[in-house]
Amino acid sequence: MSREKSQPLLRWLVRGILAGLLLIVLLFAASNIFLATPPGRKFLQSNLERRSGIRWQVSGASWSPWNGVTVKNLAGHLKLPPDAQAQPLPPLLALKEARLKPYWKDLLRGKKLFREANLVGPELNVPVELLFVVQPTTPAPPVQPAPVEQPKPPEQTGKPKPTKPRPKPSPTQKPKPVPPPKPPLREPDEKRFWLRVRDAKVRFYSLKIGQSLEVKGLNLDLPLAGPATNGSIAWKEVALAGQSVAGAHTLPIEWKRPVWKLANQDLALTLPSYVDPGGKGLPFTVRVGGAFAPRGGKKDFRFNASLSSQAIPDYLLHQNSQFHLRCPEVAATLSASGRLTNPDSWIADCNLGAREVEVYSELRGQHLVFDTAHARMGLRRMTLIAPDLSLRSERLSLMGNGQFHLGGYVLAVMRIVADPELADRLTRVAIGSFVSGGWTRRWFQPLETPDRLYRDLHFEGFAPNVAVNTGRKGEFIPLPTIVQHLQNFTAREVAEELPARAPEEIETP
Repeated sequence: MSREKSQPLLRWLVRGILAGLLLIVLLFAASNIFLATPPGRKFLQSNLERRSGIRWQVSGASWSPWNGVTVKNLAGHLKLPPDAQAQPLPPLLALKEARLKPYWKDLLRGKKLFREANLVGPELNVPVELLFVVQPTTPAPPVQPAPVEQPKPPEQTGKPKPTKPRPKPSPTQKPKPVPPPKPPLREPDEKRFWLRVRDAKVRFYSLKIGQSLEVKGLNLDLPLAGPATNGSIAWKEVALAGQSVAGAHTLPIEWKRPVWKLANQDLALTLPSYVDPGGKGLPFTVRVGGAFAPRGGKKDFRFNASLSSQAIPDYLLHQNSQFHLRCPEVAATLSASGRLTNPDSWIADCNLGAREVEVYSELRGQHLVFDTAHARMGLRRMTLIAPDLSLRSERLSLMGNGQFHLGGYVLAVMRIVADPELADRLTRVAIGSFVSGGWTRRWFQPLETPDRLYRDLHFEGFAPNVAVNTGRKGEFIPLPTIVQHLQNFTAREVAEELPARAPEEIETP
């Protein structure tokens, strides 16, 4: 080919390449502009809503071959029934930025394979009373086809035809050789897929009680697919009701497809003093472990925790009366399992035991020791069940059972058994604090044995305004009112006792 003929062909080739590049640039710019416009945001929101069942808000999105797909200022809200939302709720999930990096070659072939998902600054707010709203609906069972009736053979008339006997197989026939089993198919290697979360905040809160459990500064590096490797879960602080329970900690995670495994390890926790925010908390060590299968079946998570035998040196129960708690030995176990996205399937069992539980007040000179303490609780179908709660001693025993639905409903009973002397003192407290509504009859009733008296308290209602049957038939008083009466009564008694002790304690100059 001559030089004069090749030059036009080269020019057309260069023009074609430039036109293709220009078309790619225009498509890239147009798609990003579309994702930033209201129709593009509505397209993303409708797709997210169809996949999750949650109402979403998106401020904008973009994509590039080097950064993948980026969505900014994403917020998801629960779809609640009209009568289920009495106050505006924070978004179930809100995050500053979400970036998804796919394997572009596989994506062009029609395979949705991703390399990495990055979430920056997400906030997860879960109301415990509305967990049953979050769970997916149970799909209807498949319709079984009706059995097809086979036509009946026609009835024979007349004499039956004689049947010839089947010839017996020859004894010299050899059985056919069984073919060797086929080798198992080798599973294809999965490509690595990482979930990375930075500076997250997870909050479980109660609409009824107004308290919350918060995990702050949560960082996740978790593999979702690919060969075996290690990841981690780290946080800066865990707080309960605004007070720190656990400090900064990192948990190593083992990944072996398709399960994350948390090996058993010790975790230092602190139970803060709620009656004295600046007071000394109660430190203890819990051993935790478990597993989670992101693509598991009916039960995709398993968790266990145990509190080995430890002592409670001192814990403040009440500020004004200075009642303290101490115990030489306490132990507990907890196990839980279920499907993470279906709270109705969660199953948990907890057992706690202690001995020589001592409640005392040096200020008031009162001292009581319970020989044993036991609690057995479980979670079934969103209901916390406590079939056995007991504190037992010769002078005073508290025994009860009940159930608490996460929607807020409480139904329980507690029996107080005491000797006559202590029963008389408790009766005076009940009458003097107006817990019994000023009723002057004996608050306790006699048992068959002359050395024990008892009283049954029935709890029923929605938290926090649970009502207690404290006296005459049908006399129910809200539990917060009873607590307030008892606190006022204790404060009056302490105020009367302190001036009587002052002359003895003050030294004259």
